[in-house]
Amino acid sequence: MEPKRILILAYDFPPLNSIGAKRPWSWFTYLPEFGYHPVVVTRQWDESAAAKGVTVESDGRSTIIRVPYRPNLRDRMLARFGEQRFSLLRRMLTAYYSIAQYFTFVGDNRAGIYHAASEHLQKHPCRAVIATGEPFVLFRYAKKLSERFNIPWVADYRDGWSTNWGVWETGGRLEQGIYRNIIRLVERSVTPSARLVTVAAPALTPDIRTVIGEHRYETIFNGYFPELFAAMVPAERKDGVFRIAYSGTLYGYQRLEVFLDGLKRFMQEKGLSAADVNVTFYGLDMQSDQRERLLNYEPFLHGTLHSTPRIPHETLLKELNASDVMVILTNPTRGQLYAKVFDYLALKKEILVTVTEPDIHQLLQQVGEGHFCDTPEEVAATLGTLHAAFKAGTLNQGKEHSEGFLFYSRRHQTQRLAGMLDAL
Repeated sequence: MEPKRILILAYDFPPLNSIGAKRPWSWFTYLPEFGYHPVVVTRQWDESAAAKGVTVESDGRSTIIRVPYRPNLRDRMLARFGEQRFSLLRRMLTAYYSIAQYFTFVGDNRAGIYHAASEHLQKHPCRAVIATGEPFVLFRYAKKLSERFNIPWVADYRDGWSTNWGVWETGGRLEQGIYRNIIRLVERSVTPSARLVTVAAPALTPDIRTVIGEHRYETIFNGYFPELFAAMVPAERKDGVFRIAYSGTLYGYQRLEVFLDGLKRFMQEKGLSAADVNVTFYGLDMQSDQRERLLNYEPFLHGTLHSTPRIPHETLLKELNASDVMVILTNPTRGQLYAKVFDYLALKKEILVTVTEPDIHQLLQQVGEGHFCDTPEEVAATLGTLHAAFKAGTLNQGKEHSEGFLFYSRRHQTQRLAGMLDAL
């Protein structure tokens, strides 16, 4: 039987090293096993290849169409004059483009994705279109392609759109006003036309429902790539340092300070110093404000806390594998199932969560993992217990995955997606 073509619009895609890129990459990798020929239309992230125009890579089972980035006026101004000059004009242009992209292709620096997808559909009919956001302008493209070629489309939310917590927590008045009065109306006019709405975490669904109403909602978890962990064995270390790790983005609404206060209390109670405890936030250097929030919070922790630039995923996994305890920071009112959770579990490491958040709590309880700490005192007590096991040489020893954990492999999640596509 001829594989069914599925068109995937994904701005984030390898070689871009981001969590968002791994979601469509997993579909691209595994969908051929389940009767689909995935066609990914994405941005050209290799600047050295951008001059070649649109490129097509295909092995007969899957296809990647890469579109060169076309900077708009704001982008060209930034490249020519830097961040210090014409900042007010650039902010005005940013506000304009953030709205105009949903109504016109003029000035839309991602429009090449739509045009390349349209050209492909003229030559190769596809069963459906999946748009994974953000950027959520891809939803607009998918809706237009659906109407033009009479095929269903799927709206995949990695995060909220007009309900994005980052905007409502840290955005300025102008940005919040745009989201409240314009972007929300755009979302209501675009997403309901999708045949299926998928989300990366169950907590996203209630917020989306408040905007677009009742719909067919399904959760496709991010999961883990099983092949990355198949041959991984615990790292051997002899330095005696208790290593704690956090990977990825740090948000302003996450309860970092609960962890730091508990860490300080634990170290003081046990008489430990920076020579004994190392806490590394991998990839945090790219967030200068959150890096300062971490490193300048408590003088006692200077030398204990560290941050790194973003590093390739496989290198990151090796670093995490050499750590003893993984940290998840949450906010109980901002439910979000971070992709890092699945890597932590796949590494068979102890996980400290601060503070309790419903989706993460349910997942970790289901697979029998996790230490949940809502106060600095609980963090200190938990770290004390884990450190004692570390000193005894029993921490993380003999840990095995539960049968339920296999459900969260990216391969299995892609198989579930294929079943949903079959039912469109």
